[in-house]
Amino acid sequence: MHLKCVNEGMDEVNYGCWQSNPDIAKFMKDQNMTKVNQVEEYYVRKTLTNVKDVGYNTMLWQDPVDNGVKLDKDSIVVIWKDTYLDSNLDLWQNYISKIAKNGYQMVLSACWYLNYISTPYPDKDWEKYYLCDPRHFNGTESEKDLVIGGEVCMWSEFVDGTNVLSRLWPRASSAAERLWSNSESTQDVDTARLRLDQHRCRMLRRGIPAAPILNGYCGDYEWEMNNQEKLMDLGDRGVQATTCPKGNVPEPGNPWPLPQQWVRSADVSTLDPKGFRFDTNMKSCDVLVNGMKRYRDIIFLDQRSVKSSQHPVLKSVFIDVQHINDCDFPKHEEDESYTLNITLNGSAKITSVTVWGALRALETFSQLVYQNEITKEISVNSTQITDFPRYKFRAMHLDTARHFVPKKVILANLDAMAYNKFNVFHWHIIDDQSFPFESIRYPELTKKGAYSPKHVYTQKDVSDIIEYSRMRGIRVIPEIDSPGHTHAMARAFPELLTPCYGQKDKPYTPHYPDYSASELLNPLKNFTFVFLKELFKEFKQ
Repeated sequence: MHLKCVNEGMDEVNYGCWQSNPDIAKFMKDQNMTKVNQVEEYYVRKTLTNVKDVGYNTMLWQDPVDNGVKLDKDSIVVIWKDTYLDSNLDLWQNYISKIAKNGYQMVLSACWYLNYISTPYPDKDWEKYYLCDPRHFNGTESEKDLVIGGEVCMWSEFVDGTNVLSRLWPRASSAAERLWSNSESTQDVDTARLRLDQHRCRMLRRGIPAAPILNGYCGDYEWEMNNQEKLMDLGDRGVQATTCPKGNVPEPGNPWPLPQQWVRSADVSTLDPKGFRFDTNMKSCDVLVNGMKRYRDIIFLDQRSVKSSQHPVLKSVFIDVQHINDCDFPKHEEDESYTLNITLNGSAKITSVTVWGALRALETFSQLVYQNEITKEISVNSTQITDFPRYKFRAMHLDTARHFVPKKVILANLDAMAYNKFNVFHWHIIDDQSFPFESIRYPELTKKGAYSPKHVYTQKDVSDIIEYSRMRGIRVIPEIDSPGHTHAMARAFPELLTPCYGQKDKPYTPHYPDYSASELLNPLKNFTFVFLKELFKEFKQ
């Protein structure tokens, strides 16, 4: 899979079952353990060793740290807890402040749980996401620097392939700008609302069924979105469209997320679909060759050639990449910076250190282009941009276990991620509810754990998704959650779970609502760790 990082989960570990089990009680006594969190630490340490032996870097949810478990200093901790998710939880700012003092790198997801729809004004919840800033907590500057980025989360209790894209977009775009753009220039919610509405229309034009945030309409795009499963290509439509009331329309060609430095003049060039081209010094890189073709198609869609124009014609864009031999898979902390210079001399230039920066520049260029409402010319203003991401880690978490999400919808979501400059796909592929991954090493996992033979991601499906992500500069981080959230695994291997003692001296008896008859992977069995290591290997291979 060419994967370098895995999320091991480790969240929501309910100690009740472990505490009820006499074998674990004896183990604790033999190991001089006085608290059950030491059993969790034992489990975490053995699993971390397996992960590193396989060659992964590790991420996990914050729960082990909250429980006093010591992690390796290179572990990345995802902060997910907040009061708005559960009144019994603390503010995310308090959690992140405490965890920062342990010196771990952190990713914030707590304020970007998009599966929660706020009421009574669900059209305004994007504002909450837009204003959430990962550095807004009590800590030193060095502690705030430990936050390497953020992650938008979509759990799938109430979404599947029919509605997941419209639930995500354009709400996820608000987090995308917070993670990419300068925080000081992105505080005006009123201006952002109009720009985001315009960006929503842009995504509709590109085939993403993004939901409205304002009254109005986006040309005829909505008519094309009546069946999201088809993800229909759009026909001959104007580049510039918005639902905004007349008089409040942002200038055409307004990019999202906002570049770090952006200077735009009134000078206009036109683009002719017949003659316009991209060129590069990195001709052997399939990522860039594919990207140039993809963005040319996006810019023009079904636009026809303009016979004459009073403006100069922009004939080409040259992409100059410094690291011409780096065209493999994107890695953590890649340089995604770029410059973009568009003048009236008939050509434009993109410069970047890496191909991944070039992809971000192509996305920006495609958003600068618009159709003149009167002349119907494909136009772009003279522009100078210097741009780079505020955070290196800009992720989207998608749960495909509670409800199966079809492959084509995942691919469409990867397109939308690229349109918003996300660079990590956190794939929550398995959970209690189902095991939809095709395992060759343990085929019974898929046979007994998937909802049906149709609700499975084959090895080819997964490889296709990894490659599709690569072409868009997106890393894939699979999540193999344990020791909890493992009931789907236990359908094939029931011996993996710890027997609970809800009734004295009787194994496999529940004690509702505290715990069921069996739950949590059994930390006393060697097979638990052999099984997990083999699973980690299979995902990596």
